[in-house]
Order: sequence, then structure tokens, then C-alpha cells
Amino acid sequence: MELLLFIVIVVLPLLTITLRLALKPIVEAVIQLSEGLSRSRESRIGPEDAAALERMQEDLSALRAKVAELEAADSFYRGLIEAQRSSDPTGSSS
Repeated sequence: MELLLFIVIVVLPLLTITLRLALKPIVEAVIQLSEGLSRSRESRIGPEDAAALERMQEDLSALRAKVAELEAADSFYRGLIEAQRSSDPTGSSS
């Protein structure tokens, strides 16, 4: 009888507090996940964000074109250097 009383008065409250602290973050994460999945899959981008995104995509395209130009120039100059080295009869590098 004393063991049962000890369990009810001491162990059970400590166990419930521990479980609540351990399970609360998990339950909140599951709730947030279910709310996120239940929302409509509409675009969450506003008109001003859409314009900014379009500008960033244009900038990215321009940067890619510039990188391609630089790679072509680098390849051209490397070819010139290699041709100069192979035509140098002394084999000295300057």
C-alpha cells in the first residue's frame, strides 16, 4: 500500500512532467507539418517578389553568358600560350 501511495504521489507526477517536456516539441512539429500540408499549394510569392525574382533570373542569365565568354577567352589565351611554348626551339620559358 505504501509503494502504491509513493508511486501515485511522487513517481506519476514526475513521469507526466518528463513526458510532457519530452513530447511537446515533437507534437508541435507534427502540428506544424500537418498545417503546412493542409494549406493550398498556391504560390506564396507576392507581385513585388515575382518582379524581383524575374530580375534575379535575368541577372543570372547575364552572368552565365559572361562566364561563358570568359571561359572562351581563357581557352583562347591558353591555346596561344601553348602554341608559343611548342614553337619555342630553345625550350626556355619567360
